[in-house]
Amino acid sequence: MLFLLILTALSATLVVGTPPIPTEQVYLGEAGITSSTAIGDRVSPDHVTFGPVPKAEQIYVTDGFDIAPFPATTNRRLFFLLSGHLPSSKTGHIRDLEAALAKATFNITVNRIDPDGKPDEPSSYLVPLRAFRGSMGIGQLSIRHTNGTYVDYLPGPGESEILAELIIVGMFVETGLHTFDLVARLGDENHTCLFAFSHTQWLENDFD
Repeated sequence: MLFLLILTALSATLVVGTPPIPTEQVYLGEAGITSSTAIGDRVSPDHVTFGPVPKAEQIYVTDGFDIAPFPATTNRRLFFLLSGHLPSSKTGHIRDLEAALAKATFNITVNRIDPDGKPDEPSSYLVPLRAFRGSMGIGQLSIRHTNGTYVDYLPGPGESEILAELIIVGMFVETGLHTFDLVARLGDENHTCLFAFSHTQWLENDFD
């Protein structure tokens, strides 16, 4: 139900997860907050990790990934900012990189465990990794190139940022521990992984 709402808010789709997959979990926030290794100087304490695809298999080099407000709350806008770059050393083997980026997709999955410890049946949704704006201005995704211009899809080699926003309506949330997995892939023949992140947090239904 929660993700049906997110799907509507983004006027596209979001979704519910796959069973846990052993991955390299590298923390993207401040060292010491979770049991993992910090990468570089992170300005965000967000509990976000690389996964479910190992970091070594991701060709997009992540410089930062922030969620605000954090932890995520219901009934208010949530913002997600991903910054990084595609190094030529990781894209040289890809035939027609621009076409592959134009056809890139991201899959958002969620696993929920209810308060009694029972896991929900996972589900998943696949959507294009392209700029879009939801109905009534609720939910959108913007992509910005290193030169400051906004583009329709992730640009080739060089720095870029992806900014997304949505609203989680509390009355549609199913109380429990939610694990969100996001995996973005190129539209090439090998479905090369661009980036992949996991985040787990507790959310509650606020319908009286």
